[in-house]
Amino acid sequence: MKKMLGLLTIILILGSIFAGIPLVAASVGLEVICVPWRGDESLPHPTYNGKEITLKGTVRFEGEVSWEWDFGDGSIETGTAFATDDYPFPISARHTYTGAVGTVYVAKLTVTAGGETKSDTYLVKIEEKTRKVEADIAVDEGLWWLYQQQNRYSSDGVDSGYWSTFYTVAHTSAAVQAFENNLHKPFGDPTKDPYVDCVRRGLNYLIAQMYKVDIPSNDGDTNGNGYGLACHDPSSSWCEMYEIGMAMMAIVSSDTPGRVAVVGAEGVVGRTYREIVQDMADFCAYAQNGPEAGFYEGGWRYSRNYGTSDNSVTQWPIMGMESAEAKWDITIADFVKPRLEGWLNRTQCKCGGFGYTDPYYWVNIAKTAGAGIPGLLFCGVPETDPRITNAISFIDGNWFSDNFGNGYAMYAVMKAFEEFLHRESTGSHIWWDEYVDYLIPLQCADGYWGTMSWSCSPQLTTAWMVMVLTKVMYDAPPMAVAKVNGFDEVRVDMNQILLFDGSQSKEGTYKIVKYEWDWESDGVYDAEGITVTHSFADYGIYTITLRVTDNRDVVTAGKKPAMSDTDTCIVYVHPPPHPPIADANGPYIGWVGVPVTLDGSKSWDPNAPPFGSDEIVSWDWDLDNDGEFDDASGEIVQYTWNEPGTYPIALWVRAKEEPYDCEKPSRTIVIIGNHEPVADANGPYETWVSQTIRLDGSHSYDPDEPVGDRIVSYEWDLDNDGEFDDASVANPEFHQEKEGVYIVRLRVTDTFGATSTDWTTVTIKKIEEEWSFAIITDIHIGYGIPDFDGKGWKDDGDGEDYWFTNKLNKTVEKIISLNNVYSIRFVVVLGDIVDTAEESEFAKAKEILDRLNDEGIPYIPIFGNHEAWPYTQPDICIVFPDLRLWKEQADNAIGDRFFEEYFFKEDSKNMKLIEELFGDSWEKMHNPESS
Repeated sequence: MKKMLGLLTIILILGSIFAGIPLVAASVGLEVICVPWRGDESLPHPTYNGKEITLKGTVRFEGEVSWEWDFGDGSIETGTAFATDDYPFPISARHTYTGAVGTVYVAKLTVTAGGETKSDTYLVKIEEKTRKVEADIAVDEGLWWLYQQQNRYSSDGVDSGYWSTFYTVAHTSAAVQAFENNLHKPFGDPTKDPYVDCVRRGLNYLIAQMYKVDIPSNDGDTNGNGYGLACHDPSSSWCEMYEIGMAMMAIVSSDTPGRVAVVGAEGVVGRTYREIVQDMADFCAYAQNGPEAGFYEGGWRYSRNYGTSDNSVTQWPIMGMESAEAKWDITIADFVKPRLEGWLNRTQCKCGGFGYTDPYYWVNIAKTAGAGIPGLLFCGVPETDPRITNAISFIDGNWFSDNFGNGYAMYAVMKAFEEFLHRESTGSHIWWDEYVDYLIPLQCADGYWGTMSWSCSPQLTTAWMVMVLTKVMYDAPPMAVAKVNGFDEVRVDMNQILLFDGSQSKEGTYKIVKYEWDWESDGVYDAEGITVTHSFADYGIYTITLRVTDNRDVVTAGKKPAMSDTDTCIVYVHPPPHPPIADANGPYIGWVGVPVTLDGSKSWDPNAPPFGSDEIVSWDWDLDNDGEFDDASGEIVQYTWNEPGTYPIALWVRAKEEPYDCEKPSRTIVIIGNHEPVADANGPYETWVSQTIRLDGSHSYDPDEPVGDRIVSYEWDLDNDGEFDDASVANPEFHQEKEGVYIVRLRVTDTFGATSTDWTTVTIKKIEEEWSFAIITDIHIGYGIPDFDGKGWKDDGDGEDYWFTNKLNKTVEKIISLNNVYSIRFVVVLGDIVDTAEESEFAKAKEILDRLNDEGIPYIPIFGNHEAWPYTQPDICIVFPDLRLWKEQADNAIGDRFFEEYFFKEDSKNMKLIEELFGDSWEKMHNPESS
């Protein structure tokens, strides 16, 4: 969403183009921010036709404000409020949208106070009513209610906040995690997402509740600092082991292991989140009941070393340690898992379920899904083990027993089946579908769920149910969006080429790295790519599936599998006639007062030649989002917008023959004003321990460059603390002393203060004890004296000019084939690379050797005497005039300078690979004997 400053005028030539966009130095006395869906300003909030929803905005200002919600459909609501500048104060309104599926409305919140007026936009899209859409709306409403429930305060200049007045660590942890799981992270921009402030406050509160507990060196103190960290509601210690696991999950879900605590007791403040979580895990290990507890060894109860165990409490240290180990590579004391597995074995009933304190007491779904299944999998038990399959069967067979309406159980089922088992079904129940059908009617109009069994309060219930509906434990999956020629479905003839597009898919916690297309939805994926083309040779109805997959497996170093999501589109292949298909192209960007060219030329008629004689005869545009296509006509039109903002537009096309009209308009948006720059962190990168690698943010750009805007700053977060304060250049250096996968983030800012961010990974590889390097000697590309008939080499035939070329080809092939076996780190090329210092020989040698670069194997050429062929030297040519003649008559240039030009240019790939390999520890030296 773009912030618009109504009273600000920008001077000089950019004034008319960027009117209404604040400068970097503009006052922030009044701040208006609308809530983005899933932390992404470009994503519309979902609704369906006739559904009442809440539009969610905030204002920072101390005193009375006047506000106006323009809903974007011709209706307006106004009001006043007494706001605060301590935090983003909520300003909301309820509204019901009606319209066709796909219609986008751009609502706008405008606030006036203190002589200023500012606005922000709020996107809404009408979707088809499905379980997924109903769940998304419920999540949207639930988060807004939770946002308003936070108790906020500041102490010593640090903003904090908590939920509820009892079990505050549990409530706060769950609420923070509900926001984080919907991609409102602490490293987000609070000037674009007010929930970021809420999350940061909650994390600060959790950190402030921690304190040191001395731990013996042989009882869980894996880092050897002599203590662990406990975290619980300060008013009660009996919930100590309930709450610590929840707090660990909330902190780990922040995805900022390098973030430094700005509050807390000694041993907490000033340390990174990763260090803090390690000590929390150490405390959990210390607090586990040991052998002295007999039957209860391996579990946990209300407080440390309680002496007895129960599976209601035990699930929480499991969840905290599992998330910490998987996401942040936290060390778990080696005795924890064997002891835990023993406890779980002793408390599993023959029916497959898990009991409370023994295998026969209070056996139910909550303990089976909460502690049993996650605990066994955490201990390394395979999913196919009878203990786990029997537990799944117990849940399925007892599905309607103490499940629906039991918040503890429903949350536990989500954890077990979504995060640990990755299953949609318990066997005979699609768990999420049934939960959605149960929860949607129960949600109150204000967005919350009332207290359920064992979930304490509306705040805790709502946080848990938001996570159930989101289907996220601590990592959000990607969101697949499949389109065919811009639509969810099209009608065409046989053998007509269609464009399948997955570019509207959205990332979750991790990067999307694979787009796969299944043409028959038979589970076999036939093509790969963000966009692909395909045609169908037979009549029929084809449901095409797009599967997008992220890189969670890479970022967690294999501890967690990659996450995927699917979406479908439909192609009806049948004989003529077919309706024409509109394509409005876009999205478009433009500037105030500057005509925007709208191009509908990609619209097409399936009945056009050679499939028929039809053609599109009219292109009609709706440019004011009123549903009437009467604002412009023509295949390509221009239109001028005189105010900044986001404008939905649509194109309707009509053909010469029946059926005349397209089935649906093609919809897109036009964004007028200053546009955010596009950050590009490049990557993913790879290097070795202790070796320096140079990151590259230079591919970032500003779409407003044609009218004079540009990127003015590059800021990097290289320690994953959520703060962009580690480097301020486009191409910083990065190195680590420990192997692993590291996340780095880039933020770029343009002339007008607009920002965007991107992230990537740097994989630091351990230098293995066994590795190899290869040597190639005396290549001698070329033939005898300089050639008088063209290049000095051949790819086929006979003679020296072919033999040596062929030998080098085969040598390079052999090295590549042996790389996987011998881990060839680099190749040294000794002796004479060429025969007569002829340029064509250097070029051919480089062409063949560069194949090593393509496999990540840098080669290091050493200057040979034939690289400075004697016949190129002036003094020798004076003594032997015939040599000068050879040099002058050669078709290709001769000279020792080509060695440097071809192999040691700064931008050559082998040089870049060598720098990645050796960093600053290598130096090129001249051999004095070769001049």
